[in-house]
Order: sequence, then C-alpha cells, then structure tokens
Amino acid sequence: MGVIFSWQPAKAAVVSVSDRQIQLGEALHLQVRASSGESLQKVLADLPWQQWQEDFIVQQHSYSSDRATYYLYPYQVGPFELVPSVHFTGKKGVVLPNSMVNIEWQKGVESSVFQRQSWPWRAQIRLADSGLRVSLEAFIGGDWQKNPLGLGVSFGQQSLLSGEIVGELASWYQWQPLLAEELNLQAQPQRFYSPVVVVQQPNSNRPWKFFDRPLDLMIKPLPSFLPPQVLLGHLSLQPQAVPFWGMQGDLLYWQWQVSGAQMSQAEFIVAMQQLLAEQPKNSEFEWFAPTIEFSQTSQSQAQVRIPMRLQGTGKILLPRWQWRYFDLQSGKLAVQQAPQQQIWVLAAWQQYSVFAAAVGLVVSGVLLFFMVLRFYWLRWQLLNWLKHQENPALLAPELWRASARLLAQPVMQSWRAWQQQVKATDALRERLEKSAYSRASDGAWREELFAQFKHRQFSLATFKNYIKWLIKVLQRA
Repeated sequence: MGVIFSWQPAKAAVVSVSDRQIQLGEALHLQVRASSGESLQKVLADLPWQQWQEDFIVQQHSYSSDRATYYLYPYQVGPFELVPSVHFTGKKGVVLPNSMVNIEWQKGVESSVFQRQSWPWRAQIRLADSGLRVSLEAFIGGDWQKNPLGLGVSFGQQSLLSGEIVGELASWYQWQPLLAEELNLQAQPQRFYSPVVVVQQPNSNRPWKFFDRPLDLMIKPLPSFLPPQVLLGHLSLQPQAVPFWGMQGDLLYWQWQVSGAQMSQAEFIVAMQQLLAEQPKNSEFEWFAPTIEFSQTSQSQAQVRIPMRLQGTGKILLPRWQWRYFDLQSGKLAVQQAPQQQIWVLAAWQQYSVFAAAVGLVVSGVLLFFMVLRFYWLRWQLLNWLKHQENPALLAPELWRASARLLAQPVMQSWRAWQQQVKATDALRERLEKSAYSRASDGAWREELFAQFKHRQFSLATFKNYIKWLIKVLQRA
C-alpha cells in the first residue's frame, strides 16, 4: 500500500489596522500575528516604525508569543498614511477633529537648552462638556519611543477642577545627563516626548489621549567657570518695600519676589540658600534662616522671606545685596543689585513718646471737633430764637446769656457791655437805639442782629475762650 503525502503552504504573517477614520484622541489598533514557525520579533522588526512615528505615538497594548497589539495615537488632525512593508500593504485614512476637546500645546523652548535647565511644556485645554475629567500624565515610552535617561519631569496642577471647561495644565522638564553622556552633549540632539493629556469619555472605559509632537533639542553644557550652586534663568528679583518704621526688638520679614527661574525646585533652594549666605549683613539686624515658597501655578516663581530682628535704633540702611545668576537667554553671568531701602527704628522710650504724642493729637482733634460742633449748634439755636422775636425791649437778658454761651464768655449785664463783647457793628448799635425810643418797630433791628451772628465764625480767639471754659468745667468737676 502506498503512502500519500499532502503539502500545504504555511500561512504568512498578518498585519492589520482597524479603522480608516478616527477622531483626534482615539487610536488606530495595529494587530500583528506571526505565522507558525516565524518569529514575532522578526515580523515586528520588519515594520516601518520610524516612518510611522513621525505622525503617531505607538503604545503597546498586548504581547504574546505569536501576536501583539499596538495603539497608534495621532499627533494632529488631517490625512495620514501608514507606509507598506514586507508584511503590510499600507493604509491611508484621516484624523478628524475632536468636537469635545480642543488642546493647544506650548513648548517653552525651541532648539536648544542648557544642562540642568528646566523648561515648561503646557497644554491649553478647552472642553465642550464640563462633565469631562481631564488629567496630565507623564509620557510612558516603549521600545521605539522613550525619553532620554536622566530626564526629570515635575508637575504643577495635574487636573482640571470639577466643572471647569477652560484651563491650563503644565509640566516642567529638566535633563541631567549621565557622566558618560556629558562628553557628547553637543554631538547630537536629544528627543523629548510631551506629557499626555488624558480625557475620560462620558460613556466609555477607553480614554482619549492627546500628545504633542516630540521636541529635538541640543543640550549645551554650562560654562566651566560657574560654581556648582548657581541660579539659572532670566531672573527678575523684586524686593517688597519694608515698613517705614519699626520698634527695636521687632521681627521683620524682608520679602523678595523671584520670577524667571529655570531649574528644579530642589536646586533652586540650594542655590538661593548659598547665595543668601554670601550676602553682607549689618549688625543692626539679627538675621535668621530664610524660607522659600514656590507659586502653585508656576515653578519659575518663588517668594523668599528673610526674617530679621531689629536691634539698632534710628535710621538703618538695609544692605545692598547683589544677586548673581546665569542668564540662559544671553549665556552670560549676570548681576542684579538690590535698591537701597531704609527703616526708622524706635527705642522703647521713643515708642512711648510717639504713642503719647499720637494720643494727644487724637484727643486734641476730638476736642476741636466738638468745640466747632458746639459753636455752630449754639449759633443755629440763637439765630432760630431771633427769628421769633418781635419786641427788642424783651431781648435782654436772654440774648446776653445766649451770646455768652456761644462765645464762652461771662454774661454781660448791660447793652453797652454786651455790644463790646460781641463787637457789634455801628449799624446794629443804631438800630437798637432807635428801637428803644420808638413805639413802632420796623424789624430792621432783627435783620442787623441776625447778620451780626450769622457771619460769626469759629476763630482762634473763640478756640482760646473754649479752652478756658473747658478748664473751668474740669476744675469744678
């Protein structure tokens, strides 16, 4: 009996892509399956990853002995093409805008950075639905796309608050290369990948992911003459004005606003503490260790608070400090000098003297206010009383008493003495004399009396009389 052999050709490796049309934030699903007897690693190595990475971030989803799945996230909207290879026929498609999320990326640098320099990578986010949850996460690389070793990434606010539809999320990158790489800092650019904005979809467990295009940077070494601890950035140092005066023994805080720093917070603290330790300090102050607080919204802004106790007295000048830093824009060592500030420091006895003088001024002001108020109140009462008088013969002695109260002087007992007291005008004297010998009164005397007191103002002489009157009142009390 003969034996019949049958031969079947082995199946070739299969590489497929799920969709031709996706929206930004979604991923193409790349599935790779090796045939029996064929190495999956060999199939993957034959794929044109380098060309695909120009338009996509590649993330591995699953991997086994004969098959693997990858997610390809596009950088931007528009048509795309996955070029063919040995096992892949290629594919064309289009990336549509995401109607729910709009992101604008902002890179803090363009082509080069200095060693140890920190730079921001920001995402301006606008949402169509306040129910979306947004967060900023670090980039997790794979076999083909990864950040250089020695890269440090720090974050400020990493998520939008609940209900926000517009906001900014930021991260700061800083590369400190390994010693073996420092000799080749300028040999070739280093590629850095952006953080990822992750948006949880309303009705899906699969989030949208948004990436910025990678950044190729030349790393420039810092000049060899710089000390190890030196401030980096294009700095602006603004001191807050100290109080005009203080008390001996008081604790004062000299505060500085620092912006434009481009280094990690840990390095900034060390460099700032070293710089403050080198500054001249005068004996009129007792100096304490400074505190440094960073802004919650920007890593490049900080507040330096320097406690100092006032020990001297009189006019004290604060030292004019010099702040040395390496300006990353000009590539030169720069120096800023603090503006001259001063403070008047009072001793204990001077403090009590100033306090007593201040109390005296306040009391004097209050007394003067009530004196003026009393004068014009009495004048109003007197004028109101005169409006209702018809017979000049009945004015005395009520008019004399009212005038005495108004001027804070003794009560007169005759018309002649009263006229001298109020400094009556000639017209008033004439009207009063005519009314005394006339049975019919035309009221002209009332008009002259009204004018006599209406134009009377509070004067220095009145003030002196009120002081004498007040002293007598206090003595009787």
